[in-house]
Amino acid sequence: MTRIRECSGWSSSNTSNFHFFLLLAVATVIVGWRASFDRLSAAQAGPPGAPFTITGSLTPAAGGSGATVSLSGPASLSTTADSRGVYVFREVANGRYAVTPSKDGYEFTPRTQIVTVNSGDVSGVDFTATSVQPTYSISGTINPPSSGSGSTVTLAGAGSATTTADASGNYNFAGLSNGSYTVTPEKQRATFIPAKQAVIINQADVSGVNFTIAIRGSE
Repeated sequence: MTRIRECSGWSSSNTSNFHFFLLLAVATVIVGWRASFDRLSAAQAGPPGAPFTITGSLTPAAGGSGATVSLSGPASLSTTADSRGVYVFREVANGRYAVTPSKDGYEFTPRTQIVTVNSGDVSGVDFTATSVQPTYSISGTINPPSSGSGSTVTLAGAGSATTTADASGNYNFAGLSNGSYTVTPEKQRATFIPAKQAVIINQADVSGVNFTIAIRGSE
C-alpha cells in the first residue's frame, strides 16, 4: 500500500509539469508553422518594390547602339542601349509595362512591347532596327502661271523623276535624298529662262527653283 501511495503521489505532482511542457511544445510547433507559411506566401506574392530587371537587345548593333529605350507603366524610366545594342532596366517592381525604343534615322520592329513583371526578371525583350534615311524636296514655280501651267519638269542627278506644273505653275519633287540634281522644264513652243538649274540637297528642302516661260509665236 505504501508503494502504491508513493507512486500515486509521483504521478500527481508531475502530471501538471508534463501537460505544461506538452502545451508549450505544441504552441512552438504552431508558431513555427505559421511563420513558415507567412514567409512562403510573401515569397510567392513578391514584394511590390523588389529589384527585378527587364533586359533585351536592339539588333543589328549598328542601329541599336545609342538608342533610347523608354519604360512606361507603374514607373517611367529611360535608358540607353550600349555599343552591342543591349539595354537593361534595374529595380523594376511588379506590374505591366510598355518598352519602346527610339533613335533618329531608325524604325524599330515591333514599335512597342508589353511586359509583365511578376516576382522575377524579364529578359529577351528584343527589337530589330531598320535604317530610315530622311528625305527632302525640290520645289519652284514657272511664271507666268497662265503659261507655266502644264509644263513638264524633269529631275536628273542623284535621283530621277518627272512631274507637271499645276494650274498655278507650281511643281514639287518629294522623297529625295542628299545629292546633286538638275531641274529642267519643257513645254511645246516655249522657251525657259534659265533653261535648267543645278540644285544641291544637303539635309534640307530646296524651294524657290523658279523659271520664267515665254511662248514662241504667241504674238
